[in-house]
Amino acid sequence: MFSKKQFNPPLVFWFATAFTSGFVILSLEMLGFRFLAPYFGYSTYVWGSLLGVIMAALSAGYYFGGVLADRKPEGILALNAILFANGYLIFIALFYKAILDNLIVSDIIWGSILASSFLFGPPMVLLGMMSPFLIRLLAQENTVGSIAGKIFAISTGGSILGTFLTSFVLIPELGSFKTLVALILALAILYISGSLNRGWNLATGGGFIVLALLLPGNKIGAEIAYQTESAYNLIQVKKEKNFYTLALNGGKRAHSSYNKGFVSTGSYFDFMLIGPTLTQSKNLLILGAGAGTSIRQFLKNFPNLQVDAVEIDRKIIAVGEKFFDWPHSPNLKIFVEDARPFLNKASKFYDLIEIDTFAGGPFIPFYLSTKEFFVKVKEKLSPNGWMMMNVITGKKSPLFSDSLGKTVQTVFPNLYILDLGGNLLFFAPKRHIELAELKLILENVAFSHLKNLAGLALERIYKSSPKKNALVFTD
Repeated sequence: MFSKKQFNPPLVFWFATAFTSGFVILSLEMLGFRFLAPYFGYSTYVWGSLLGVIMAALSAGYYFGGVLADRKPEGILALNAILFANGYLIFIALFYKAILDNLIVSDIIWGSILASSFLFGPPMVLLGMMSPFLIRLLAQENTVGSIAGKIFAISTGGSILGTFLTSFVLIPELGSFKTLVALILALAILYISGSLNRGWNLATGGGFIVLALLLPGNKIGAEIAYQTESAYNLIQVKKEKNFYTLALNGGKRAHSSYNKGFVSTGSYFDFMLIGPTLTQSKNLLILGAGAGTSIRQFLKNFPNLQVDAVEIDRKIIAVGEKFFDWPHSPNLKIFVEDARPFLNKASKFYDLIEIDTFAGGPFIPFYLSTKEFFVKVKEKLSPNGWMMMNVITGKKSPLFSDSLGKTVQTVFPNLYILDLGGNLLFFAPKRHIELAELKLILENVAFSHLKNLAGLALERIYKSSPKKNALVFTD
Protein backbone atom coordinates (compact mmCIF):
# COMPACT_ATOMS: atom_id res chain seq x y z
CA MET A 1 0.00 0.00 0.00
CA PHE A 2 1.04 3.61 -0.42
CA SER A 3 2.31 6.08 2.10
CA LYS A 4 0.34 9.29 2.46
CA LYS A 5 2.95 11.21 0.41
CA GLN A 6 2.90 8.75 -2.42
CA PHE A 7 -0.84 8.97 -2.91
CA ASN A 8 -2.05 12.29 -4.31
CA PRO A 9 -4.41 11.80 -7.26
CA PRO A 10 -5.95 14.82 -9.00
CA LEU A 11 -9.28 16.34 -8.01
CA VAL A 12 -11.02 14.82 -11.03
CA PHE A 13 -10.27 11.33 -9.68
CA TRP A 14 -12.18 12.04 -6.47
CA PHE A 15 -15.14 13.43 -8.40
CA ALA A 16 -15.02 10.30 -10.59
CA THR A 17 -15.01 8.23 -7.39
CA ALA A 18 -18.14 10.00 -6.12
CA PHE A 19 -19.89 9.49 -9.47
CA THR A 20 -18.89 5.83 -9.85
CA SER A 21 -19.79 4.87 -6.29
CA GLY A 22 -23.23 6.48 -6.73
CA PHE A 23 -23.69 4.66 -10.02
CA VAL A 24 -22.72 1.26 -8.57
CA ILE A 25 -24.93 1.68 -5.48
CA LEU A 26 -28.13 2.19 -7.48
CA SER A 27 -27.17 -0.34 -10.12
CA LEU A 28 -26.66 -2.96 -7.39
CA GLU A 29 -30.04 -2.04 -5.97
CA MET A 30 -31.71 -2.74 -9.30
CA LEU A 31 -29.73 -5.96 -9.69
CA GLY A 32 -30.65 -7.06 -6.18
CA PHE A 33 -34.31 -7.29 -7.05
CA ARG A 34 -33.53 -9.37 -10.14
CA PHE A 35 -31.36 -11.73 -8.09
CA LEU A 36 -33.93 -12.18 -5.33
CA ALA A 37 -37.11 -12.41 -7.43
CA PRO A 38 -36.66 -16.01 -8.69
CA TYR A 39 -36.25 -17.21 -5.11
CA PHE A 40 -38.62 -15.00 -3.10
CA GLY A 41 -41.01 -13.51 -5.68
CA TYR A 42 -41.83 -9.98 -6.79
CA SER A 43 -43.82 -8.87 -3.76
CA THR A 44 -43.48 -5.63 -1.83
CA TYR A 45 -41.99 -7.75 0.97
CA VAL A 46 -38.97 -8.40 -1.21
CA TRP A 47 -38.64 -4.78 -2.33
CA GLY A 48 -39.05 -3.61 1.26
CA SER A 49 -36.45 -6.05 2.57
CA LEU A 50 -33.92 -5.14 -0.11
CA LEU A 51 -34.39 -1.38 0.24
CA GLY A 52 -34.37 -1.54 4.03
CA VAL A 53 -31.11 -3.50 4.14
CA ILE A 54 -29.45 -1.22 1.58
CA MET A 55 -30.50 1.93 3.44
CA ALA A 56 -29.26 0.48 6.72
CA ALA A 57 -25.92 -0.47 5.12
CA LEU A 58 -25.51 2.96 3.54
CA SER A 59 -26.30 4.64 6.88
CA ALA A 60 -23.61 2.54 8.54
CA GLY A 61 -21.21 3.45 5.74
CA TYR A 62 -21.91 7.17 6.10
CA TYR A 63 -21.34 7.01 9.85
CA PHE A 64 -18.19 4.90 9.89
CA GLY A 65 -16.81 6.70 6.85
CA GLY A 66 -17.14 10.00 8.65
CA VAL A 67 -15.53 8.67 11.84
CA LEU A 68 -12.64 7.06 9.97
CA ALA A 69 -12.08 10.14 7.80
CA ASP A 70 -11.67 12.31 10.91
CA ARG A 71 -9.25 9.87 12.51
CA LYS A 72 -7.17 9.11 9.41
CA PRO A 73 -7.94 11.50 6.55
CA GLU A 74 -5.87 9.55 4.05
CA GLY A 75 -7.04 9.01 0.50
CA ILE A 76 -5.53 5.54 0.34
CA LEU A 77 -8.20 4.35 2.79
CA ALA A 78 -10.93 5.43 0.37
CA LEU A 79 -9.12 3.65 -2.47
CA ASN A 80 -8.83 0.50 -0.37
CA ALA A 81 -12.57 0.63 0.42
CA ILE A 82 -13.20 0.52 -3.34
CA LEU A 83 -10.87 -2.47 -3.61
CA PHE A 84 -12.57 -4.40 -0.80
CA ALA A 85 -16.04 -3.61 -2.16
CA ASN A 86 -14.98 -4.95 -5.52
CA GLY A 87 -13.57 -8.09 -3.95
CA TYR A 88 -16.92 -8.72 -2.31
CA LEU A 89 -18.74 -8.22 -5.60
CA ILE A 90 -16.57 -10.95 -7.12
CA PHE A 91 -17.56 -13.14 -4.17
CA ILE A 92 -21.22 -12.38 -4.94
CA ALA A 93 -20.74 -13.27 -8.61
CA LEU A 94 -19.25 -16.63 -7.66
CA PHE A 95 -21.57 -17.68 -4.84
CA TYR A 96 -24.86 -15.75 -4.96
CA LYS A 97 -26.81 -18.72 -6.31
CA ALA A 98 -25.49 -21.05 -3.59
CA ILE A 99 -26.38 -18.46 -0.92
CA LEU A 100 -29.89 -17.99 -2.29
CA ASP A 101 -30.41 -21.75 -2.68
CA ASN A 102 -29.70 -22.17 1.05
CA LEU A 103 -31.88 -19.25 2.12
CA ILE A 104 -34.90 -20.21 0.01
CA VAL A 105 -36.07 -22.52 2.83
CA SER A 106 -36.72 -19.38 4.91
CA ASP A 107 -39.99 -17.51 4.68
CA ILE A 108 -40.24 -14.66 2.21
CA ILE A 109 -39.61 -11.83 4.66
CA TRP A 110 -36.71 -13.27 6.63
CA GLY A 111 -35.28 -15.01 3.58
CA SER A 112 -35.17 -11.81 1.54
CA ILE A 113 -33.77 -9.81 4.50
CA LEU A 114 -30.97 -12.32 5.07
CA ALA A 115 -30.24 -12.63 1.36
CA SER A 116 -30.07 -8.86 0.95
CA SER A 117 -27.79 -8.60 3.99
CA PHE A 118 -25.36 -11.28 2.84
CA LEU A 119 -25.22 -10.19 -0.77
CA PHE A 120 -25.38 -6.42 -0.58
CA GLY A 121 -24.72 -5.31 3.00
CA PRO A 122 -20.88 -5.30 2.97
CA PRO A 123 -20.34 -3.58 -0.42
CA MET A 124 -23.01 -0.98 0.39
CA VAL A 125 -21.28 -0.14 3.70
CA LEU A 126 -17.95 0.28 1.89
CA LEU A 127 -19.39 2.35 -0.95
CA GLY A 128 -21.42 4.42 1.51
CA MET A 129 -18.16 5.49 3.16
CA MET A 130 -17.12 7.35 0.02
CA SER A 131 -19.15 10.58 0.41
CA PRO A 132 -18.08 11.57 3.96
CA PHE A 133 -14.51 10.50 3.20
CA LEU A 134 -14.32 12.59 0.04
CA ILE A 135 -15.80 15.64 1.77
CA ARG A 136 -13.19 15.34 4.53
CA LEU A 137 -10.35 14.94 2.05
CA LEU A 138 -11.31 17.81 -0.26
CA ALA A 139 -12.87 20.43 2.00
CA GLN A 140 -10.96 23.37 3.38
CA GLU A 141 -12.21 25.31 6.40
CA ASN A 142 -14.21 27.75 4.30
CA THR A 143 -15.33 25.33 1.55
CA VAL A 144 -17.05 22.52 3.48
CA GLY A 145 -20.52 23.46 2.28
CA SER A 146 -19.61 23.81 -1.39
CA ILE A 147 -17.54 20.60 -1.46
CA ALA A 148 -20.30 18.66 0.31
CA GLY A 149 -22.79 19.98 -2.22
CA LYS A 150 -20.57 19.00 -5.15
CA ILE A 151 -19.89 15.50 -3.81
CA PHE A 152 -23.55 14.77 -3.13
CA ALA A 153 -24.63 16.25 -6.47
CA ILE A 154 -22.05 14.22 -8.41
CA SER A 155 -22.84 11.03 -6.46
CA THR A 156 -26.57 11.52 -7.01
CA GLY A 157 -25.92 12.10 -10.71
CA GLY A 158 -24.14 8.74 -10.81
CA SER A 159 -27.08 7.14 -9.02
CA ILE A 160 -29.53 8.60 -11.53
CA LEU A 161 -27.51 7.26 -14.44
CA GLY A 162 -27.10 3.92 -12.67
CA THR A 163 -30.85 3.62 -12.25
CA PHE A 164 -31.77 4.40 -15.84
CA LEU A 165 -28.84 2.70 -17.57
CA THR A 166 -29.17 -0.50 -15.54
CA SER A 167 -32.96 -0.69 -15.94
CA PHE A 168 -33.25 0.20 -19.62
CA VAL A 169 -29.96 -0.89 -21.16
CA LEU A 170 -27.64 -3.09 -19.09
CA ILE A 171 -30.05 -5.71 -17.75
CA PRO A 172 -32.14 -6.02 -20.96
CA GLU A 173 -29.06 -6.18 -23.20
CA LEU A 174 -26.42 -7.90 -21.04
CA GLY A 175 -28.48 -9.75 -18.44
CA SER A 176 -28.08 -9.56 -14.66
CA PHE A 177 -24.83 -11.51 -14.34
CA LYS A 178 -22.95 -9.62 -17.05
CA THR A 179 -24.23 -6.35 -15.60
CA LEU A 180 -22.66 -7.34 -12.27
CA VAL A 181 -19.42 -8.12 -14.11
CA ALA A 182 -19.58 -4.67 -15.74
CA LEU A 183 -19.85 -3.05 -12.30
CA ILE A 184 -16.84 -5.03 -11.10
CA LEU A 185 -14.87 -3.84 -14.14
CA ALA A 186 -15.94 -0.21 -13.53
CA LEU A 187 -14.69 -0.30 -9.93
CA ALA A 188 -11.48 -2.03 -10.97
CA ILE A 189 -10.79 0.63 -13.61
CA LEU A 190 -11.50 3.34 -11.03
CA TYR A 191 -9.04 1.71 -8.64
CA ILE A 192 -6.37 1.51 -11.34
CA SER A 193 -6.90 5.13 -12.36
CA GLY A 194 -6.04 6.16 -8.82
CA SER A 195 -2.97 3.92 -8.83
CA LEU A 196 -1.12 5.12 -11.94
CA ASN A 197 2.66 4.49 -11.84
CA ARG A 198 2.34 2.39 -8.69
CA GLY A 199 3.11 -1.18 -9.69
CA TRP A 200 1.67 -3.27 -6.85
CA ASN A 201 -1.70 -1.53 -6.91
CA LEU A 202 -1.82 -1.55 -10.70
CA ALA A 203 -1.23 -5.29 -10.57
CA THR A 204 -3.98 -5.71 -7.96
CA GLY A 205 -6.48 -3.77 -10.05
CA GLY A 206 -5.44 -5.61 -13.18
CA GLY A 207 -5.90 -8.90 -11.35
CA PHE A 208 -9.47 -7.91 -10.52
CA ILE A 209 -10.14 -7.18 -14.17
CA VAL A 210 -8.78 -10.59 -15.18
CA LEU A 211 -10.88 -12.29 -12.47
CA ALA A 212 -14.01 -10.47 -13.64
CA LEU A 213 -13.44 -11.51 -17.25
CA LEU A 214 -12.84 -15.12 -16.20
CA LEU A 215 -15.94 -15.42 -14.02
CA PRO A 216 -17.78 -18.56 -15.13
CA GLY A 217 -21.19 -16.93 -15.45
CA ASN A 218 -24.51 -18.67 -15.15
CA LYS A 219 -24.16 -22.30 -16.12
CA ILE A 220 -26.83 -23.42 -18.54
CA GLY A 221 -27.97 -27.00 -18.06
CA ALA A 222 -28.09 -29.48 -20.91
CA GLU A 223 -31.89 -29.29 -20.91
CA ILE A 224 -31.82 -25.54 -21.66
CA ALA A 225 -32.18 -25.04 -25.41
CA TYR A 226 -32.13 -21.24 -25.20
CA GLN A 227 -31.68 -18.56 -22.57
CA THR A 228 -31.95 -14.78 -22.64
CA GLU A 229 -32.87 -11.95 -20.32
CA SER A 230 -35.30 -9.11 -20.89
CA ALA A 231 -36.27 -6.02 -18.96
CA TYR A 232 -38.85 -8.18 -17.18
CA ASN A 233 -37.66 -11.77 -17.02
CA LEU A 234 -34.93 -14.36 -17.17
CA ILE A 235 -36.26 -16.46 -20.06
CA GLN A 236 -35.33 -20.12 -20.48
CA VAL A 237 -36.56 -22.61 -23.04
CA LYS A 238 -36.24 -26.21 -21.93
CA LYS A 239 -36.30 -29.05 -24.43
CA GLU A 240 -36.82 -32.77 -23.99
CA LYS A 241 -37.02 -34.52 -27.36
CA ASN A 242 -39.78 -32.59 -29.18
CA PHE A 243 -41.33 -31.12 -26.03
CA TYR A 244 -40.56 -27.47 -25.25
CA THR A 245 -41.39 -25.59 -22.05
CA LEU A 246 -40.93 -21.94 -21.14
CA ALA A 247 -39.53 -21.21 -17.67
CA LEU A 248 -39.32 -17.66 -16.29
CA ASN A 249 -36.98 -16.29 -13.63
CA GLY A 250 -35.55 -19.65 -12.65
CA GLY A 251 -38.96 -21.07 -11.77
CA LYS A 252 -39.70 -24.77 -11.96
CA ARG A 253 -43.13 -24.42 -13.56
CA ALA A 254 -43.92 -24.23 -17.26
CA HIS A 255 -45.33 -20.91 -18.46
CA SER A 256 -45.86 -22.21 -21.97
CA SER A 257 -45.65 -25.70 -23.44
CA TYR A 258 -45.36 -27.07 -26.93
CA ASN A 259 -45.21 -30.70 -28.03
CA LYS A 260 -44.31 -30.72 -31.69
CA GLY A 261 -47.12 -32.25 -33.72
CA PHE A 262 -49.68 -32.01 -30.87
CA VAL A 263 -52.17 -29.39 -29.78
CA SER A 264 -52.70 -30.81 -26.28
CA THR A 265 -50.09 -30.05 -23.60
CA GLY A 266 -51.22 -32.48 -20.90
CA SER A 267 -51.33 -29.61 -18.37
CA TYR A 268 -53.65 -26.90 -17.08
CA PHE A 269 -53.60 -25.12 -20.46
CA ASP A 270 -55.87 -27.82 -21.86
CA PHE A 271 -58.58 -27.10 -19.29
CA MET A 272 -58.70 -23.45 -20.34
CA LEU A 273 -60.46 -24.75 -23.47
CA ILE A 274 -63.54 -25.28 -21.32
CA GLY A 275 -63.99 -21.50 -21.25
CA PRO A 276 -65.58 -21.02 -24.71
CA THR A 277 -68.05 -23.82 -23.98
CA LEU A 278 -69.49 -21.92 -21.00
CA THR A 279 -70.91 -19.13 -23.15
CA GLN A 280 -71.38 -18.41 -26.81
CA SER A 281 -67.88 -16.98 -27.15
CA LYS A 282 -67.14 -14.87 -30.18
CA ASN A 283 -64.14 -13.03 -28.80
CA LEU A 284 -61.50 -13.76 -26.21
CA LEU A 285 -58.95 -11.65 -24.35
CA ILE A 286 -55.79 -13.30 -23.01
CA LEU A 287 -53.85 -11.35 -20.37
CA GLY A 288 -50.42 -12.95 -20.15
CA ALA A 289 -50.00 -14.68 -23.50
CA GLY A 290 -46.58 -16.17 -22.72
CA ALA A 291 -45.10 -17.99 -25.68
CA GLY A 292 -48.54 -18.55 -27.23
CA THR A 293 -49.72 -21.92 -25.88
CA SER A 294 -53.29 -20.81 -25.11
CA ILE A 295 -53.52 -18.77 -28.30
CA ARG A 296 -52.55 -21.78 -30.40
CA GLN A 297 -54.97 -24.09 -28.61
CA PHE A 298 -57.92 -21.73 -28.85
CA LEU A 299 -57.41 -21.01 -32.55
CA LYS A 300 -57.00 -24.72 -33.35
CA ASN A 301 -60.13 -25.75 -31.43
CA PHE A 302 -62.26 -22.66 -32.14
CA PRO A 303 -61.08 -21.32 -35.52
CA ASN A 304 -63.79 -18.62 -35.67
CA LEU A 305 -62.87 -17.15 -32.29
CA GLN A 306 -61.49 -13.59 -32.34
CA VAL A 307 -58.47 -13.47 -29.99
CA ASP A 308 -56.78 -10.41 -28.51
CA ALA A 309 -53.60 -11.38 -26.64
CA VAL A 310 -51.66 -9.12 -24.29
CA GLU A 311 -48.04 -9.87 -23.36
CA ILE A 312 -45.76 -7.34 -21.68
CA ASP A 313 -42.48 -8.99 -22.67
CA ARG A 314 -41.59 -8.68 -26.34
CA LYS A 315 -38.72 -11.18 -25.95
CA ILE A 316 -41.16 -13.88 -24.79
CA ILE A 317 -43.15 -13.36 -27.98
CA ALA A 318 -39.90 -13.75 -29.96
CA VAL A 319 -39.23 -17.01 -28.11
CA GLY A 320 -42.76 -18.15 -28.97
CA GLU A 321 -42.07 -17.44 -32.63
CA LYS A 322 -38.85 -19.44 -32.57
CA PHE A 323 -39.69 -22.45 -30.40
CA PHE A 324 -43.44 -22.68 -29.67
CA ASP A 325 -45.14 -22.55 -33.06
CA TRP A 326 -46.56 -19.09 -32.33
CA PRO A 327 -49.84 -18.98 -34.26
CA HIS A 328 -50.51 -16.57 -37.10
CA SER A 329 -54.14 -15.87 -37.94
CA PRO A 330 -56.28 -12.99 -39.18
CA ASN A 331 -58.36 -13.62 -36.05
CA LEU A 332 -55.42 -12.79 -33.76
CA LYS A 333 -54.26 -9.39 -32.52
CA ILE A 334 -51.16 -9.05 -30.33
CA PHE A 335 -50.67 -6.18 -27.88
CA VAL A 336 -47.24 -5.72 -26.29
CA GLU A 337 -48.48 -3.98 -23.17
CA ASP A 338 -49.01 -4.31 -19.45
CA ALA A 339 -52.32 -6.02 -18.71
CA ARG A 340 -53.92 -3.42 -16.47
CA PRO A 341 -53.12 -0.33 -18.57
CA PHE A 342 -54.50 -2.27 -21.53
CA LEU A 343 -57.78 -2.84 -19.69
CA ASN A 344 -57.94 0.79 -18.60
CA LYS A 345 -58.04 2.03 -22.18
CA ALA A 346 -59.77 -0.92 -23.90
CA SER A 347 -63.16 -0.04 -25.42
CA LYS A 348 -64.03 -3.57 -26.55
CA PHE A 349 -66.13 -6.10 -24.60
CA TYR A 350 -65.19 -9.78 -24.44
CA ASP A 351 -67.16 -12.96 -23.93
CA LEU A 352 -64.19 -14.56 -22.22
CA ILE A 353 -61.12 -13.16 -20.46
CA GLU A 354 -58.23 -15.48 -19.58
CA ILE A 355 -55.66 -14.32 -17.01
CA ASP A 356 -52.31 -16.10 -16.60
CA THR A 357 -49.67 -13.69 -15.32
CA PHE A 358 -47.42 -15.74 -13.04
CA ALA A 359 -43.74 -15.16 -13.78
CA GLY A 360 -41.58 -17.67 -11.96
CA GLY A 361 -42.61 -17.67 -8.32
CA PRO A 362 -45.97 -18.25 -6.63
CA PHE A 363 -47.04 -14.63 -7.03
CA ILE A 364 -48.25 -12.24 -9.69
CA PRO A 365 -47.82 -8.46 -9.97
CA PHE A 366 -49.86 -7.14 -7.04
CA TYR A 367 -51.91 -4.76 -9.19
CA LEU A 368 -53.22 -7.77 -11.13
CA SER A 369 -54.63 -9.36 -7.99
CA THR A 370 -56.65 -6.55 -6.42
CA LYS A 371 -60.35 -5.83 -6.13
CA GLU A 372 -59.96 -2.80 -8.38
CA PHE A 373 -58.34 -4.94 -11.09
CA PHE A 374 -61.17 -7.49 -11.06
CA VAL A 375 -63.72 -4.68 -11.21
CA LYS A 376 -62.06 -3.57 -14.44
CA VAL A 377 -62.06 -7.15 -15.77
CA LYS A 378 -65.77 -7.50 -15.02
CA GLU A 379 -66.50 -4.19 -16.77
CA LYS A 380 -64.90 -5.52 -19.97
CA LEU A 381 -67.02 -8.69 -20.04
CA SER A 382 -70.16 -9.00 -22.12
CA PRO A 383 -73.40 -9.70 -20.15
CA ASN A 384 -72.92 -13.49 -20.36
CA GLY A 385 -69.13 -13.35 -20.16
CA TRP A 386 -66.75 -15.35 -17.98
CA MET A 387 -63.36 -14.70 -16.44
CA MET A 388 -60.98 -17.62 -16.06
CA MET A 389 -57.65 -17.41 -14.27
CA ASN A 390 -54.69 -19.66 -13.59
CA VAL A 391 -53.61 -19.58 -9.93
CA ILE A 392 -50.57 -21.35 -8.52
CA THR A 393 -51.24 -22.74 -5.06
CA GLY A 394 -49.30 -24.40 -2.28
CA LYS A 395 -51.07 -27.15 -0.40
CA LYS A 396 -49.14 -26.35 2.80
CA SER A 397 -49.61 -22.59 2.49
CA PRO A 398 -52.69 -21.72 0.40
CA LEU A 399 -53.18 -18.24 1.89
CA PHE A 400 -52.38 -16.41 -1.35
CA SER A 401 -54.77 -18.47 -3.49
CA ASP A 402 -57.45 -18.30 -0.77
CA SER A 403 -57.07 -14.53 -0.56
CA LEU A 404 -57.12 -14.17 -4.33
CA GLY A 405 -60.33 -16.19 -4.42
CA LYS A 406 -61.90 -14.06 -1.70
CA THR A 407 -60.92 -10.93 -3.62
CA VAL A 408 -62.57 -12.24 -6.80
CA GLN A 409 -65.72 -13.03 -4.82
CA THR A 410 -66.06 -9.40 -3.74
CA VAL A 411 -66.56 -8.51 -7.42
CA PHE A 412 -68.13 -11.52 -9.16
CA PRO A 413 -71.39 -13.17 -8.01
CA ASN A 414 -69.90 -16.69 -8.11
CA LEU A 415 -66.47 -18.28 -8.18
CA TYR A 416 -65.90 -21.87 -9.24
CA ILE A 417 -62.55 -23.56 -8.77
CA LEU A 418 -61.12 -26.42 -10.80
CA ASP A 419 -58.44 -28.09 -8.68
CA LEU A 420 -55.60 -29.47 -10.80
CA GLY A 421 -53.13 -30.04 -7.99
CA GLY A 422 -50.46 -27.33 -8.11
CA ASN A 423 -52.71 -25.18 -10.29
CA LEU A 424 -56.19 -23.91 -9.58
CA LEU A 425 -58.33 -22.57 -12.41
CA PHE A 426 -60.77 -19.87 -11.35
CA PHE A 427 -64.00 -19.57 -13.35
CA ALA A 428 -66.13 -16.52 -12.54
CA PRO A 429 -69.29 -15.56 -14.50
CA LYS A 430 -70.42 -11.97 -14.81
CA ARG A 431 -74.03 -12.94 -14.06
CA HIS A 432 -75.17 -15.24 -11.27
CA ILE A 433 -74.89 -18.93 -12.27
CA GLU A 434 -75.47 -21.80 -9.86
CA LEU A 435 -73.15 -24.82 -9.73
CA ALA A 436 -75.93 -27.07 -11.05
CA GLU A 437 -76.27 -24.91 -14.16
CA LEU A 438 -72.51 -24.93 -14.69
CA LYS A 439 -72.37 -28.72 -14.39
CA LEU A 440 -75.26 -29.07 -16.84
CA ILE A 441 -73.27 -27.03 -19.38
CA LEU A 442 -70.23 -29.28 -18.90
CA GLU A 443 -72.33 -32.44 -19.19
CA ASN A 444 -73.65 -31.28 -22.57
CA VAL A 445 -70.47 -30.03 -24.22
CA ALA A 446 -71.09 -30.28 -27.95
CA PHE A 447 -67.46 -30.66 -29.04
CA SER A 448 -66.49 -34.33 -29.03
CA HIS A 449 -62.78 -33.62 -28.57
CA LEU A 450 -63.54 -31.65 -25.39
CA LYS A 451 -65.87 -34.17 -23.73
CA ASN A 452 -63.04 -35.87 -21.80
CA LEU A 453 -61.83 -32.53 -20.47
CA ALA A 454 -65.36 -31.55 -19.50
CA GLY A 455 -65.82 -34.90 -17.75
CA LEU A 456 -62.65 -34.43 -15.71
CA ALA A 457 -63.70 -30.89 -14.88
CA LEU A 458 -67.07 -32.15 -13.62
CA GLU A 459 -65.27 -34.37 -11.11
CA ARG A 460 -63.00 -31.63 -9.76
CA ILE A 461 -64.84 -28.32 -9.99
CA TYR A 462 -66.49 -26.86 -6.91
CA LYS A 463 -68.05 -23.64 -5.69
CA SER A 464 -65.67 -21.53 -3.65
CA SER A 465 -66.63 -20.08 -0.30
CA PRO A 466 -64.56 -17.33 1.38
CA LYS A 467 -61.94 -18.55 3.87
CA LYS A 468 -61.99 -16.96 7.32
CA ASN A 469 -58.28 -16.08 7.38
CA ALA A 470 -58.17 -14.93 3.76
CA LEU A 471 -57.51 -11.31 2.89
CA VAL A 472 -59.09 -9.02 0.32
CA PHE A 473 -56.40 -7.46 -1.85
CA THR A 474 -56.84 -3.81 -2.82
CA ASP A 475 -54.74 -1.23 -4.58
